[in-house]
Amino acid sequence: MLYPLLGLLVLLVGAALLERQTLPRPPRWRRPWLAWGSFFLLGCSWYGLLLGLTGRVLMALALALAGALALTWVSNAKYRLLREPLVFSDFALVPQVIRHPRLYYVELVQQARTWLLLAPLLGLMLLWLWLEPSPLSPTERILLLIAPTALLIAVPFLPLIGTLVRQAAARHLPDPDPAGGIEKLGLAGSLLLSFLRWLETRPTAAEEAFPLPSIKDCGKRSAPLVVAVQSESFLDLRRLREDAPPLPNIAAAQARAAAWGPLRVPAIGAYTMRTEYAFLTGTPSARLGFDALDPYLRADTYPLPALPGRLSQAGWQTLFVHPHVGDFFRRNKVMPALGFERMITEEAFHGAERIGPYVSDAALTSEILRQLERETRPCFLFTVTMENHGPWRPGRLPGLVQETEIYGQHLLHADAMVGRLLSALESSGRPWALCFYGDHPPILRSIGDPAPDHRTDYLIVTSRDCPCDGPEEIDAAELGRRFLRYLAGFAPAEAVLSQN
Repeated sequence: MLYPLLGLLVLLVGAALLERQTLPRPPRWRRPWLAWGSFFLLGCSWYGLLLGLTGRVLMALALALAGALALTWVSNAKYRLLREPLVFSDFALVPQVIRHPRLYYVELVQQARTWLLLAPLLGLMLLWLWLEPSPLSPTERILLLIAPTALLIAVPFLPLIGTLVRQAAARHLPDPDPAGGIEKLGLAGSLLLSFLRWLETRPTAAEEAFPLPSIKDCGKRSAPLVVAVQSESFLDLRRLREDAPPLPNIAAAQARAAAWGPLRVPAIGAYTMRTEYAFLTGTPSARLGFDALDPYLRADTYPLPALPGRLSQAGWQTLFVHPHVGDFFRRNKVMPALGFERMITEEAFHGAERIGPYVSDAALTSEILRQLERETRPCFLFTVTMENHGPWRPGRLPGLVQETEIYGQHLLHADAMVGRLLSALESSGRPWALCFYGDHPPILRSIGDPAPDHRTDYLIVTSRDCPCDGPEEIDAAELGRRFLRYLAGFAPAEAVLSQN
């Protein structure tokens, strides 16, 4: 077994040298014992798996080093783009990256030339597999497939060492901090230990929920219509640039809004679900623990009290409308758990207008208005747009080349959406409210690195509130809590009195 052990040693040295190239820079050699232990266990498990699969030492070593290189490269690319390195929850998104590469800026995955270039490499690997002799028996290969991975999984739960590992992990990673975790523990330690911390912790609600008055028995004319729009990559460039596109409908809405201003969001250029969950539950990232990295991974298992669920219990109809596949981010499981009674997703938009690669905001608005016309009960409709999803590359829209021009055209369409929604709500003759906000700022390197601003924008307009004094900066969780308080005011006076 000396030959395979020599291969493992070469891998560990090579992987350690590769990891030093990670951004942000990890410590060189002076790391907590837990960081080196995680690195060693992960390296052994990865090498043992490949050695067991191939039975060839040199091939397993080459593949293991290629995997370490790929991990470092992907993490660095993500850090340069989003200012966040690779996190453990990103691995759950791999199937989505393969199915929807455009959404992750990796369209090469679906291009034929990519696979044509890979074909010779696959051929060389098969030839290598045939030429290199295997020093391992079938029994040894099976043990290598099972033992290192089993040890990796078992260590945190062993009677004595498991307790020490969990305590040390909580001490070195008390909260999710992807960049700080790498600076302290390295990439391998950060990934493995943050996953362990995720297993150990649970999200908690921000505050005790106040009771919502029931409005189950109100007539149609007094039944409120409420729309919340999470607008893809929306950022009001008028705050930042004199040459920004005019947004007349949004400007008019701001002039009469109950609240509006910049919105602090949990991520830049990605992770829509983080802002979405913060708004729907009113829970800041700090209360979610390691679920903050991807709250939808188990939001159906450990759901927090959410705006749609609370409204549903008070007699509201609750709808989720999104012109994309229903299982993206596991929304098909999460949204019902949060209290949405109905979901309208990609199937309802077959043949709908597309602007660029995605269903247009205009087509989405038409579907929203159609749904609202059907509702006689108090209705809360939450929608997530798709039209303005990046990247904004030349050729996306006819006649436009610059990414800021393309992005600006999509902003005009979002502005038109706000105008149509306000017009329809006002003409309904019913109490109404509209909340509109951006999920994350866009990656627009031509005017910012990586984004022009790390905030987005929001506004709340209702049929019963007076205009606010001016813009106010809040975060996405506070926006959700504040919007719920506005909706509580729609209850009939006798219902409110009965709650007091």
